[in-house]
Amino acid sequence: MHLDMITMSAVNVSATAVLAGVLLFTWTREARDPETAARFVGSWGLAMVLQCIALAVMLVAARLNNGDIVSLGASLVILSHALRWHASRVYADRTPLLLWLLIGPIGFFFFAHSGLAESFGTRFIAACTIVVFYNAAAALELKDAGEALPRRPAMALLTATAVVYLLWVPFYLSAPIQDVAAIFTSAWFPALVLSTLLLRIALAFTVLSMAKEREELEQRHDALTDSLTGLQIAGPCLKPPTPSANAGFSAERPCRF
Repeated sequence: MHLDMITMSAVNVSATAVLAGVLLFTWTREARDPETAARFVGSWGLAMVLQCIALAVMLVAARLNNGDIVSLGASLVILSHALRWHASRVYADRTPLLLWLLIGPIGFFFFAHSGLAESFGTRFIAACTIVVFYNAAAALELKDAGEALPRRPAMALLTATAVVYLLWVPFYLSAPIQDVAAIFTSAWFPALVLSTLLLRIALAFTVLSMAKEREELEQRHDALTDSLTGLQIAGPCLKPPTPSANAGFSAERPCRF
């Protein structure tokens, strides 16, 4: 089955815009909530907004056969994946690392315009490599997030995303694209775009599920924490009735703080 690149690109931009809208709408409902779940969804939603803008910029630039504007769009794509990594750190309750968040997109932009990467292929391979790094790093952040947190589906999807972007490199080397406009006649490029789109959709809904479970976990933790002392309640207030010599009474156990 042949996939038309223009149609695939339009679907890619539209679907990413819808995902961004869903995530940001969910975040705005909890915007006043400082808990981790709301910040996690908001960061991922911002990543989808950036990716939607970047995909639209690259689509227009490719139609104009303008490699410099395509590299700008690629920098925004890298920034969106860096924000996924940042969101994963938020979910794992780690401090933001602004330098590592920006070094990828800014480094790629200057590399693309430094004269060292004049060809489309060099820029393409460099961008894919950086995206692989950020997705693998995001999966590792979730790996150490804690056993009590739901994270394995997202780890699997982030790892699959990294693998797919890594596969773009041998596909390019086996069937090189000489200039930007040639992606519209490429036999393999639309299929890889479709695969990344499907992973993006799956990740967005996984993020919503993770945020919901994280919110419930935080609510349970708050319910078992004394608001005055900050200490956790050790157990239930009432002990189940046990047989005793005086069958008319049941043993009670006071709450421990």
